[in-house]
Amino acid sequence: MAKQLVGPVERHIDKAILGITGVIVIYVVAAYLITPAHQIEIGGQWVAPEVINEQVAKHANSVRDVIRTKRPPEADDTDDPFEPLPGFVAAFELTNVPPERALPMGVAIHPDVPLVGPVKVIAGTAKLVEVVTLPQPVVEVGRSTWRFIETDGADIPVNWVTVSAVFDREEQMRRQREAYERGLDAVVIGDVQTQRRTQRRDGSWSDDDWRLVYGYSSMEPIDRPTISLVQKDEQITVPGGELAMLEKYMTSLRTPKVQLDLIRPLPPETMNGSSWKFPIITNHRDVVVMDDEYLFPEGEPNSDPQDRYEGIIEPEATIVADKTLTRAPTAREDAAKSVAEAELLIQRSRRELAKDLAIEAYNILKRVTQSSNASPSDKDKARRLLEDAEQAERDIDREISKRRKRIRRGPSPRGGDDGLGQRVIASTQQLWVIDGRPEAVVGGETYQYRMRVLIHNRYAGQPSKLRNANDATVLLIPGEWSEATAPVTIEASNQYYITHAAPDRGTVSVGIFQWFEGVWVEDGPKLAIGDSVARRARHKVPMPDGSEGVDNPEIDFVVDATIVDIDFARAHRERKKVAGGGLKFERTDATTSVVLVDSGGQLVERFLSVDKNARRAANVKKRVWKAPKKKRITRAPKPKPGFSDFGP
Repeated sequence: MAKQLVGPVERHIDKAILGITGVIVIYVVAAYLITPAHQIEIGGQWVAPEVINEQVAKHANSVRDVIRTKRPPEADDTDDPFEPLPGFVAAFELTNVPPERALPMGVAIHPDVPLVGPVKVIAGTAKLVEVVTLPQPVVEVGRSTWRFIETDGADIPVNWVTVSAVFDREEQMRRQREAYERGLDAVVIGDVQTQRRTQRRDGSWSDDDWRLVYGYSSMEPIDRPTISLVQKDEQITVPGGELAMLEKYMTSLRTPKVQLDLIRPLPPETMNGSSWKFPIITNHRDVVVMDDEYLFPEGEPNSDPQDRYEGIIEPEATIVADKTLTRAPTAREDAAKSVAEAELLIQRSRRELAKDLAIEAYNILKRVTQSSNASPSDKDKARRLLEDAEQAERDIDREISKRRKRIRRGPSPRGGDDGLGQRVIASTQQLWVIDGRPEAVVGGETYQYRMRVLIHNRYAGQPSKLRNANDATVLLIPGEWSEATAPVTIEASNQYYITHAAPDRGTVSVGIFQWFEGVWVEDGPKLAIGDSVARRARHKVPMPDGSEGVDNPEIDFVVDATIVDIDFARAHRERKKVAGGGLKFERTDATTSVVLVDSGGQLVERFLSVDKNARRAANVKKRVWKAPKKKRITRAPKPKPGFSDFGP
């Protein structure tokens, strides 16, 4: 058998492995047996686990002491804010700690140390006042074309909803008198907020769907300052720069014109469509009287207040005479009506503290007592009411005088509310928000709204007055959200109805109503199975710039619906409501049925007999815009030969 040869590597490999293993064993012994484990180097020293926390706390206290005792020099206003302050590094150099060994830390450039976490210092005794919750709001809905300021004069069709509620300001003042120091009962409203939620497809509502409404306002927004707390000489305070910004904000917010724009903003200019109107909770004059307080804050209440809504909103509906009357009222009936009218005026004068209404009632009653047409009973009632009218004048004078002594002046243009004034403050204020931004309110959807009011914190920036110093950082105190409004459905911007059937051609005629630039227009295409409810056609509409004349643009009549089936002999029993809330079925009849599908896959069946008699179709058809008839020009007859204006 041949002898095998073994090389030098094979002969010495075992010795190499033994040497490497020995080195590893020596390292493990040195690292884990000779040197203690789990040590950390702090300040040039190795410390064991039991003293690590002590050393870290020691160096943290050193950092705190340096911040409290060493401050950078004050910088001039002209200094470059991006240049380092002289001596800044030296002022914050840690003692006995080499820079490369210093713990990571944040250094405050401001001399005061910001407070981190909740403030535990009890500074004062006052607490934030509770804000009055608004009652359930009411809404007014419309579709118009508005000229927005920010669109450079462009006319934009919008769906709008005005949400309104009455704020009990007298109750809010009472709460502030109880919660605050004397003289801080004047209510300064910081904002009126509204939320909207959309009804889900299954008809349900969810609190997760509430979204804040950015209502329309022509007022320039006021920048709200931020308020922070700092520790200065063992006192909790607010930086001087923030206090200056807070005072500037409050001066602007207290301005009566700003307050009026916040609580009752006016809409943009209406070009076409329905006129804007606010919900009538009391009456139009009540709101005008409320406005007078802000329009003329320094003077007496005006007997004939300025109406800033004139020409903007539709006038209040007048009382229409009973249509069952077939004759004009007699003079005696007119006298009786005058007495009733005067009695209502006296009641309003007391409620609104308006002497002019009491005087007007007195004059009406005086004419009745002197009239030969009034009945004896009406004359006796008029004489009694004359005394009531005179008494109402005296009561109003007495109440105004009493309120001058008791109620403080409202927000004044000078930014203060410290003196007693002549202006009587109304106990309530109607608030509203206009949800009328372009494309914010979608036609065909059903919404609910809720409101709340935010009141200025009279102790903002004054932590020393409050039991919880953190409350001084609250600028506006919000109230609770009101109850949701009743559901309001926005009319869809396009509607369609089946108007005619042609079985021999397999088509149906569809009346499409489209809202276009502030007016309704109508078109009637003939459609078959597979056709979309759509058409492009020219129609006459008003000129887009509001000038006289008629435009003739191409309009897209587009409805999210496609015909999938037509049955020209569909058996159908129409349902009708009866008194008491029940339903009754008419006799079975054959009519045309059209099945349509939308982009979401929802099927709907429309019946010709129902659509032809639909009240909604008749209502929208009445509103279709019609071009004005051209005026006929009449020409003067030609003069006969041989004659002129001066004779033959």
